[in-house]
Amino acid sequence: MRKQFVYTIVFLSFILKGCGTVAQMSTESSLILRDVLFDLEDRKELVKILPDASKIFYITGAHQPIPDNRIYYRNRTDFQREYFCEFSGAVGNYKVLNQSQLLVRSLSPKGQSIELYSLDNSSSTNIFNDLYKSIHWLAFSNDNSSAAFVAMPFNSSPIRFTYDFSTAKLDTLSNVAQGHYLLFFDENLNVIAGERIDQETGKKILAFFENNQWQEIETYEWSAERVLRSGLKSIVGVDRDGKDMTTRLKSPGQHSGVSPNLF
Repeated sequence: MRKQFVYTIVFLSFILKGCGTVAQMSTESSLILRDVLFDLEDRKELVKILPDASKIFYITGAHQPIPDNRIYYRNRTDFQREYFCEFSGAVGNYKVLNQSQLLVRSLSPKGQSIELYSLDNSSSTNIFNDLYKSIHWLAFSNDNSSAAFVAMPFNSSPIRFTYDFSTAKLDTLSNVAQGHYLLFFDENLNVIAGERIDQETGKKILAFFENNQWQEIETYEWSAERVLRSGLKSIVGVDRDGKDMTTRLKSPGQHSGVSPNLF
């Protein structure tokens, strides 16, 4: 009886150990191999992953005199094999929009472009082609179907606009961006708040946008030299539904705080 009990314990231990090994193998097979990302001879930058984790993306040579014009990727089913997608200029930045699209900021001697790349058919479409000295995205809608941009044309002042990737509709925000160099959006890319400098007094004005009108929240003395110091956005951000806003209080010794239910 005692011997049978011992045999039973040994058998159960063997089964449990086997299950543990299978579980460990399953977990390890789902991990990204270390040498995929941490190869010191081929430095990976701007690593990003598809929402379902089926692909991992990265760029190389970001700090080289001539950056690469390719985004590399590997499939989860075979991390050892490397693929790439090529663009019209060096890759300055990119964002994974969804399972099938990448948004890419490419750089060339002519200017900066924004390209929309389709993973389904391996094709790239220039949205804004070599029109700007610089261009950056500011915010994205909740489903990444549209984005807000700020661009610096070669011969004029910065412009801000939103763009819908599916309909190609562009909104110049001409009735909104009235001298506001910083704009803040909710999850639907509605403008909620902004900052600007009064050209006559030099004071900073914080305001929120409601019913197609700007309403001032706060005005205070502001030194132009402070723009050279990091972390000086007076409005830190707004929440997803645009109902609350986080601001940086005037006193340098105070911490950021939430101004509840402003809108």
